[in-house]
Amino acid sequence: MLLGNLLYGQDYQLANRFSIQEGLPSNHIYDITEDNSGFLWITSDNGIARFDGKNFYVYTVKNGLPSNDVLQIIKDNNGTIWANCYKELPSYFDPATNTFVPIQTNDKINKICNALLNYSILPNGTLRFFSDYGYVDIQNKKINKVSNLYS
Repeated sequence: MLLGNLLYGQDYQLANRFSIQEGLPSNHIYDITEDNSGFLWITSDNGIARFDGKNFYVYTVKNGLPSNDVLQIIKDNNGTIWANCYKELPSYFDPATNTFVPIQTNDKINKICNALLNYSILPNGTLRFFSDYGYVDIQNKKINKVSNLYS
């Protein structure tokens, strides 16, 4: 009876390490997010990797990214995956074509995006990309509003 009090279960923790040997595009990772299907999206200085639990699929400029230097990966309220590349236009993942699609552009948007972009998701679900030069609001993959602070 006393012996039963001394027995306990072993604490088990599984940890995996991944690098370029396992399929990551780079060992320099910026950001990670999980999509609605359970895939992990991992950004790096050499593209994006989507991880399904076993394999990595790498996306680069060949797959529509405006740059391979992807700082952030964002899941908006609709579950759309967005890539925020260094000083480039934001782009969203189109699962039908398995590519990234940059947002439409004009001179105002180019000025905003040529600076380092930040993002926020507004209470109404609008995805806002902004820099020191202004912001671009996006809803349902379409530009809703553009505001330049220094026209």
